[in-house]
Amino acid sequence: MGRYAWFGTHCAGHISSDLWPCWCFANIPPGIFLCAGIRTCAGADPGSCSTLFQRDRRLNIPLIHTKILSRTVEIADQLCSKQDIDSCLRTLSLSREAISGNSFLPYDVYAQFEAAASRKLGDSFFGVTLTKHSNYLDLGAYAEYVLAASCLGDALKRGGNALSLINPGARVDVSDADNHVILSFNSGLKDLPGAHYIDQGMPLLLTEIPRYFLGQSWTPVWVGLPRRVLSGFDDAESMYSATCRYLETGAAIAIKKSDLEAPNPRKISFSETPLFGDLKNWLTPSGIPTSTHDQVKNILDVQLRIGDVAVDTIANRLRIGPRSLQRRLKTEGFNFREVLSEARHMRAKKLLEESQFPISEVAYGLGYEEVNSFRRAFMNREGCTPTQYAAQHRVLAVDLLVQ
Repeated sequence: MGRYAWFGTHCAGHISSDLWPCWCFANIPPGIFLCAGIRTCAGADPGSCSTLFQRDRRLNIPLIHTKILSRTVEIADQLCSKQDIDSCLRTLSLSREAISGNSFLPYDVYAQFEAAASRKLGDSFFGVTLTKHSNYLDLGAYAEYVLAASCLGDALKRGGNALSLINPGARVDVSDADNHVILSFNSGLKDLPGAHYIDQGMPLLLTEIPRYFLGQSWTPVWVGLPRRVLSGFDDAESMYSATCRYLETGAAIAIKKSDLEAPNPRKISFSETPLFGDLKNWLTPSGIPTSTHDQVKNILDVQLRIGDVAVDTIANRLRIGPRSLQRRLKTEGFNFREVLSEARHMRAKKLLEESQFPISEVAYGLGYEEVNSFRRAFMNREGCTPTQYAAQHRVLAVDLLVQ
């Protein structure tokens, strides 16, 4: 009996995944995540399995790392003009610059982008099209971390160990069916606009890791998708190169248990072995947002790049009303004005240290209506004017370079 022959006996790791909304979410052997709070569902329909993963109960909406959206935008650039893709971003009140950092946005923003791109291209199967133009190895550090595993089973565990770093609040179901491992993913977006595009591409995305270990000809035992997704395909089995089944929600693939022993096709040297801690520091240097306060800070990090930091805008991103947002912050000991003031100040300091923008442009860029309001706010927090701060820290930076 191999290491992965009976999954109920194996408990290791946490839950997570990285640079693709769905690339590895469901690539998780049953039993592996028992100590993370996920139970296997022996013989269960993965679409109706009642044991779901949610990393933190305080998360009321699934989130997505901006690196994922940024990478998706780059791939979409291959399918139509950059001007069209920029137009899609503008419909979401976003820009390429706004999604270039290490932040999180509500997952439905990602789904809405796919929906906008689908309309722009006139492609009702955009989820599939996007996936076919993707390459798992393009995911950089995350792909390197997953594919540095000794065997397929360990790679699936690694994929799981990064999920909360990139897609907190999403659900992973794991079930054991005879000689198969059923890996399923539920975005938590239900019927929100664009969610079905994520489901469309999921089975194709999930095959990337097994194919790395077993060859490009490998196919799932079967593929499962919601009826609303499968009903749109004239020849779904040809599309996914596997028998297709209807699920209530989410998407899934079935893998033979014996496949999990497949060794890594290349020898990984000591220097090439990435660690989970390295990946975590790269993806979430400020930690994973698990509270309303954390979520607001992450969204403000994006919105401050655009200049729209109104409470109505932030609340809309979280799909709640402004009053509800204020109440939730109050229960955590904060108010929106304080959180916004802190976020503005931190970004102002970075801009003053690392750029040559005039003080007025920094002020307006951060959403201040008047430059004097920015000067007063900065002075109250820092004890000096923005001009004094910029002069001091730019000089220090030059001195360091000279040394």
